[in-house]
This record gives sequence, C-alpha cells and structure tokens, in this order.
Amino acid sequence: AFLLQKVDLLEGARSGHLGLLASIAEEIEADAGEVLIHAGEPHDALYVIIRGSAELSGVGGQTLRASDGTAFGTWSLIDSAPSVVGARAVEPTRLLRIGRSDFQELLADHPELATGMLQALARRLRSLVA
Repeated sequence: AFLLQKVDLLEGARSGHLGLLASIAEEIEADAGEVLIHAGEPHDALYVIIRGSAELSGVGGQTLRASDGTAFGTWSLIDSAPSVVGARAVEPTRLLRIGRSDFQELLADHPELATGMLQALARRLRSLVA
C-alpha cells in the first residue's frame, strides 16, 4: 500500500482504498532485458517497481531510468489505448502489477475509489493548464 500512494492517479487515496488496491496487486519478477510494455501497443496493467530498475522510452526516442517506487502504465488501468511509453527491465527487477480487469472489478465494488481518482485527475489537469 505504501508504494501505491506514490502513483499519481492514486494520490490522495485513503489508506483503506490503498489496502484494497494492494490486495489485487501481484508481485512479479522481470529478468534484465525483459520488455514489460511495448510502446504503441495496448497494455493492460500498472507496474510499480519494488526493487531494481527499468528503462522507460517515449515515442520521441527519449529514455528515462526508473527505479524503486516508480510507477508506469498507469493509464492502462483506465483504457486500452496504445501505450505512449515502452518499458524494459534494466536488471533483475521485482514489481507490483495491477491488471485492468481486477482494477475494474474493484471499482465496481467500491465506486468511492473512482471518485478519488477523478479528483486526482482533475488536480493533475489543472496543474498542466495553469
């Protein structure tokens, strides 16, 4: 739950909601060089790095090295549009993975979680246009 509170879409979520999200997260291991997300292709999960690192590459060819606590694939929880970012493990990496179908089932059972996410989205959009 501590790692999930760093995810921008979940910023400000109550601890109980973060606990619910943690209950549907699975821990996975990725080998060095393993592709987690292909840029330009639909993807169906959010990842949070527990230990290790990943290289995130944007459509414009820019890359960023992400490490412990970094989340990526966030928007894939909401829609199935092609990912604008690719992700590849740089070294053996342990991650939390939350799949879209599990996430949507959780929202159906706990609609107040969706309200909190919409508020976080609104704050983020306001900061981008301000």
